[in-house]
Amino acid sequence: MNDDSRALALLGASTEGALLRRTYNKHIADLHVQLETQRDSTRAAELRGRVMAYREMLRDIDPQKAPD
Repeated sequence: MNDDSRALALLGASTEGALLRRTYNKHIADLHVQLETQRDSTRAAELRGRVMAYREMLRDIDPQKAPD
């Protein structure tokens, strides 16, 4: 693989990672909105679990940019 091919591969991977981060962060934000109005504790626990799962996926993509 030459330098140009490597650079394009890295750019593609970083673009895909950025798209995934943006998508996961949007899902997390949407879940937080749902949590604000949720009165059912079982449903709220499910939503918090989903938020934690998305955060874990963000850590897998890029540990440096994952939310706390």
